[in-house]
This record gives sequence, structure tokens and C-alpha cells, in this order.
Amino acid sequence: MGALMKWLNSLPGESEAPAAPQSSVGELRQRCLAAIADCTRLNDHRIRAQIGRAGNAQQLWQLRSDFYQAISRQHCEAEAARRLNELLPAFEGWLPPGALRRL
Repeated sequence: MGALMKWLNSLPGESEAPAAPQSSVGELRQRCLAAIADCTRLNDHRIRAQIGRAGNAQQLWQLRSDFYQAISRQHCEAEAARRLNELLPAFEGWLPPGALRRL
């Protein structure tokens, strides 16, 4: 049993203590809206509405593929990756460290 517990505790990310959130959910929402502010296609209004309805950081994080698609349609994939990577520090403390991966 001791060996099993040692192995479980050695899994990546399991022993890392999450940092304290540096942003409120409202601030996260504003940063997400800013990331797609210049995206003007019809579907982008739906994404803005989803951001407004998101009740927590996890729900906002789950919209990141929508952000990526909106930005890449308006600009390019490299710009979408850059903007999403800029959002990562705002989500620190809200999500497990292993979830916050750069594109």
C-alpha cells in the first residue's frame, strides 16, 4: 500500500500546489473579451455571449477553442496562438498547472 501511495503522489501535477488566483472571474471575462475584440464575424457574437454567461474560470477555459477559431478566422493561426498564450497567466491558480499549456 505504501508503494502505491508513493507512486500516486509522484504523478506529474498531483503534488504541485496551485498558485493563488491573480485575477477575478470578472477580470478573466474581460481579458477573454479583449482577446476577441476585433473579431467581427457573425459567430463571434455567440462567443461573446458565452463569455458573458460563463460562471467560472473553468467554463471560460473551455471556450478557448472557440477563441482560437474566431481569432484565426479574422487573422491567422499564429495570432490566435499568441493571444491564447497571453491569457495563460490570468488563469493561473484557477486551473491545475498541467492544464495551462502554451500553444
